[in-house]
Parts: sequence; C-alpha cells; structure tokens
Amino acid sequence: MQNRLPRHHPALPLVVSLAFVASMIGWSAPPTSAATLCATPPPVVDVSNLTPGTTGTAWTVVEGSTPVSFDVEVLGVLTDGIAPGIDFILIQVSGPVIDDTGGIVAGMSGSPVYVGGDLAGAISYGFFGADPTIGGMTPAASMVHILDFPQPPSPAPVKLDATLQRAFARASEATTVASAPAVAKPITVPLTVSGLGASSGKAQSRLQHWMTKNGSPFAVTTGSSAQAPGGAPLGAPPVAGGAIGAAYSYGDATFGAIGTATFVCDDEVVAFGHPFNHSGETTLALTNADIIHTIPDPSQVFGGFKLGQITDTSGIVTQDRLAGIAGITGTAPELTPVTSDLTYTPLGTSDQGSTQVVTQEYLPYISYAHTYYNIATITDADGPGSGTLDLTVNGTDEAGDPWTVSISDTYSSEYNLADEVGYYGVYRTLSDLVYQRFEDIDVDSVDISGSLSDEDLTARVKKVLSRTNQQRGFKQRHTIQVRRGGRIDLRVVILPTDSDTPVTVDLRIEVPSKLRGSGDLLVIGGGFPLRDRVKSFADLVDSLNHQPKQSDVSAAIFGRGLRDPKVVSEPSGYVLQGVERLNIKVVR
Repeated sequence: MQNRLPRHHPALPLVVSLAFVASMIGWSAPPTSAATLCATPPPVVDVSNLTPGTTGTAWTVVEGSTPVSFDVEVLGVLTDGIAPGIDFILIQVSGPVIDDTGGIVAGMSGSPVYVGGDLAGAISYGFFGADPTIGGMTPAASMVHILDFPQPPSPAPVKLDATLQRAFARASEATTVASAPAVAKPITVPLTVSGLGASSGKAQSRLQHWMTKNGSPFAVTTGSSAQAPGGAPLGAPPVAGGAIGAAYSYGDATFGAIGTATFVCDDEVVAFGHPFNHSGETTLALTNADIIHTIPDPSQVFGGFKLGQITDTSGIVTQDRLAGIAGITGTAPELTPVTSDLTYTPLGTSDQGSTQVVTQEYLPYISYAHTYYNIATITDADGPGSGTLDLTVNGTDEAGDPWTVSISDTYSSEYNLADEVGYYGVYRTLSDLVYQRFEDIDVDSVDISGSLSDEDLTARVKKVLSRTNQQRGFKQRHTIQVRRGGRIDLRVVILPTDSDTPVTVDLRIEVPSKLRGSGDLLVIGGGFPLRDRVKSFADLVDSLNHQPKQSDVSAAIFGRGLRDPKVVSEPSGYVLQGVERLNIKVVR
C-alpha cells in the first residue's frame, strides 16, 4: 500500500527537499516496529560539554561528492531552545571553505560537527539578514534518538535569549547587541524542480507562493530531470558529511533538493538536523547527489546555496522528525506512474512523458508539473492555445475495490495553455481525490492524453434569453415567472473571443417542486461543481465522472426548499467566461 494522507487533510503545497533518482528494481516495506537497525550508534558529545569556546570540525560537500572540512566554535547553548528536550547550540564557522562559500548556505543542513572525534551535532539553523558565519546546531543525541521513532512537538523558529544575543554580537564584528537577531530558523533547503517551465516562471512562482504561505523553508530553483536507472543496482550508502537527498518524484517532473548526511549507522542514515516536512513516519526516496558548485551570496542577506544534481537512489526515507530525517539504505520506494501522450496539431508532433511519484500526498501538484512540462515542451512556448484532454485515474479504495475517474474536456487560455490544462485539467481532479475526507485510498496510475493547438476557444456569455408558459417567446428578462414544477427554456448567446459572430446554446431546466416563493438561476460556463454535498468516496467518484465540463454551458437553480441546486448542462464547443444571474418567481 502507498503512503497515505491523513483524513481531513487540506490541499497541500509541495514542500520538498532533495533531488532524486528512484530505482524500479522492487520495493519492500520499511519496518513498522520501533526497533532500530542501528546496532552501534555513533558516540556523541553531551551538550553539557559544549561550553562557549569549544571547537570542532564540520564536514560538508561544496563541489562534487567528496566532503571537505571547516572549523566550528561553540558560542553558547540555549536549553530547550529547539523544543523541550532538544537544546539549541549557537555556533560560528570559519576556515578556507567558509571563506569561499561566504558562510553557512542552503544545502548545509545536516553537516556533522565533531568534537574530539565524537559527534556533537549537525549544522541546521541560520539567521536572515545577519552574519552568515553564525548559525545553529542540533545536538547529536537528539538526532540519534530519531532512530527510536520519537514523537516531537511541532517545529518552530528558535528564539535566542539575551545571553546568546550577546554571544552573537561578540562573534560578529558587524553586529551590536541591539541589532543581534532574536530568531534562528532552519537553514533553507534548495528545492530543485524540473517540469515547471523556465521561460515564464509562473508555475514555479505558484509553488514558491504556496510554500511560503504555509511556512515551509524551501527556495525553489530550476533543476534537471532525473531518470530511473532502469533496473540498475541501488547506489552506495551515503557517508557522513556527504550530499544526500529525499525526494518525491523523478522523471519529467523531478522534485527534490539537496542536504547533508549527519551520520550513517549500519543500514540507517540520519540527516538535516531539522524536519523536512515534519510528517513523522513517511516514505520518500533517499538519494545521493553531486554538487556542481556552492554559490555564495555577496549581499549576505538571502544566503548562498548549493547548486547540485541527484545521482543514484540508495534507499528510502522513513522518518521525518523535528531533529532531522532518517532513512534506510538498500531498498527502493513504491511508485505511482504518471504518463502523458500529447499531440501538437499545427506541427503534427507528439510526445510521450513519464513521471514516477513516490508520495501520494504530493501527487496532484507533481502531476500538474508533469503536464505543464510536457505541454510547454511540445508547443515550445508558455503561451496561449487550446487543447482537448483525456484524464484517467485508476486506484483502489479502503476495502481494496478498484475505482476509475475518467474525464474528457476542452481547455483554452489566452495566456498560458500549459498552466490552464495542468491546473484545471489535472490538479483539481487529483486534489479532490487525494485530499477527500471519506477514506484512505490508493492511486495506482494517472494517464493523460490529448491534442493541442494554437486556436483560441475562449468565449464569454453575452446574454441569456428565456421563455416559460407564463412568458412566451425568447426575451432577455431579469425576472423569470414560472410555475412550480414547470420548465424554463434558455437560449444562451455566447461570443467567441476570435469572432464577431455569436453562437447560441439552448438549455431546458425544470423548476423543482420543492422550490418555494422565489429563487435564483445561474448561467455559467467553464464547468459547475456538483461535489460540494457528496456523502462518500463513491459519491465523489460518481460526481467527478459526471460533472459538467469546461466546455459546457451550465444552468443551476438555487432557492428556499432546495438542499442541492438543480443543474443542467449542454456542450458549447468553447471555454466560457462570465456569469449571468436571473431571478425566478414562482407563480400559481
């Protein structure tokens, strides 16, 4: 069974943290007991021995895959600074490596620090707009404890007390006590994504906005696609101080970023020193990575970052806790395939795409990115156009019974077809399925096919004509008089964007016998949601399979006595914009 999203989970933005390549050589489930695979954890330094002035050595990768060392000095300790039972250790880094990077950079999360040969902790926190050589360290003992599957409190920024603010000011020549930062935050993890369109950046901006809104410490950058090794053996286990990844997908839409391994014990790896998405028990891809270059920030405001790419998969991430992430090497995660087969009619060209998704809670957004990437690739533009899309989603419900959602629709945009199809054609449907509240489900596959063109199929509702037995002849009316249980004939006049010739669509809707007094009649294009009052997952699947299409004209009656709106739809051949609202007066 796939990793499942908890019930009543809201639609989530994608928060990811390492680039990854996943192998398809098989899958085995992670252990479910609290027993650790690590027989001999690394010896650790007790926090009580990390007094101001204590020095140590840290390791991380700044280029390639070989860790290099730099110096660390302890400035002070804030008891329970990260959370009850997890102290915050204020540190300063130095040495030739730091001279080159400009300080602590995004991607250093998890860099191990050794004092006297024992593990003291991992560099994991930094300060915004302050001296980048000063940061925070998560104690080693708390990270080793991840292997026991603890249940920590929710993560939060670390508030420095007056003692540590004074220590910060003493260590930084450019900082006074008055200007010393009061809060340390987890080091930003560079999120590398492929498939979101490098030209307009709209999709990347959407992702960054969602992550920032939800307080996720990730910076979105463009990355390369990661391809599956196709049956090759899993990669070598990470090494302490080496570049490491934990990712959600690979293929056309590769989502991941790069951090640092803190320690390796037998088949287990612990990294980051802060949570990835704080999801507790999880299933992500564990990978190795190659650092192309570490880019400093001359402004010393936003912070430098590691530019890297994933290499091979080494295992799975099983724990995402407050003090870091933990994974098991030697096994690969289960994957959900997302495939597409698209044709661009002006050139007669076609493209088949493939993405493998590791964690289903991010399936909607990754599928959106996959669709966006393939449309932008085949049309060679982030521009206007139209397309017909067939979406088929297969899965199993909580009882193990199969279900299918199949939707065929037309989409059009005056601005960005890839975003229109990806969001309205794929993301919204998958969000309804994955984030529904009724039961745990598995999505087994997502298949997308269709044809694209440069034609503009948008149109707007120009006017609505109506007639009833009480009001003969089609006329433009603000109030429609009709008997309860009677019928209303509508003639919707729409005007295509690229034409001066109106098009008419006729609808007939019966007034529900339960409607009392008066009501409203809404005429709208672009689909009409019918799933607000579904009472089960089976109802949801049925409503998705029968909902009005983007290219339909829909009419809906609302009013007193009606629990659900009465809705009818007819195809128009256009993606409609605009809404007309009319009054209904029930007469005897």
